[in-house]
Formats: sequence, structure tokens, C-alpha cells
Amino acid sequence: MKCQLRLLGAVAVATSALLASSAFGQTTANFVPATGDWSVGANWDTGFVPSTFLDEQAAIGSGKTANVTTALADAPGAVTINGGGAVNITSSGRLTVDPTGSAVALSGAMNVNANGALSIASGGELNASTLTNNGTLTLNGPNADVNLTGNLTFGANGTVNANI
Repeated sequence: MKCQLRLLGAVAVATSALLASSAFGQTTANFVPATGDWSVGANWDTGFVPSTFLDEQAAIGSGKTANVTTALADAPGAVTINGGGAVNITSSGRLTVDPTGSAVALSGAMNVNANGALSIASGGELNASTLTNNGTLTLNGPNADVNLTGNLTFGANGTVNANI
């Protein structure tokens, strides 16, 4: 009986260590095509759209453009857009970044088109070279930040909602 309990205890400790090690590392999902739809799993090297639930961040490489054409059901924990990359949120697109301790780091452009929406949750941070807003930018909470190194451009229908 003692051997069986020790074995079960060892298995429990090993399982806990394995789960803990995977829980602390955020997985990066890289956008694959030159241009494509964000919500198509096959467009990501992981085979799935990045998710906060899975502690994933989205990475858009140089020369890549991810188009957000629908209201995404799940949000990535972080978004990184490298120089020359872009995320375009179209008229019916919605992207929410629900941070897991990471910022939205952009060297490229973030474009929110007419009727599109970008939401930054409390604790989230958008760092971009440029932001063009013809839709709605929503900052939820006192610690939702937008930092730009270039231009902030608002179109005729561009709005900002600051829910602090």
C-alpha cells in the first residue's frame, strides 16, 4: 500500500510540475500568408487562431497583413506587428486584446476601418508606429494605454471611448 501511495504521489508531483511549466510560457502564433483573414486557423503556424484562453500571442511579420473581417469570438493575450506588417480591422471586424501581462507591440500600422473596432482591456497597452482610426477605439479601464511613435489619424467617423 505504501509503494502505491508513493507512486501516486510521485505521479501527482510530476504532473503538477509539467502543467506549471507550460502555464507560465506564452505561446506565439505567427501569421503565415502575405495577406489573409485573421479568423482562419490555417493562416497561423499553430493551426489555430490565437487565444487568451490558451495564453497565446499573435505575431504579424514584416510584409504580412492580417485582416480582421468578423467580430472575433476570442482575443489574443498580446499582439506584435513587426515593421512592414499590418492589421486591418474592416467594417464588420472587431478585435479585442485581453492582456495576460503583455502589451500590443507594433512596429507596423494598426488600421481600424469604418465600423471596425479595436478594444484594449485594462492593463493592455498598444504601442504602434501609426494608428489610423475610422472606426471605434475603446480603452477599458484606467490602465489601458495607447503609445504612438508616429501619427494618430482620425477619419470622419473615428471615435474613442475611454471607459475609465
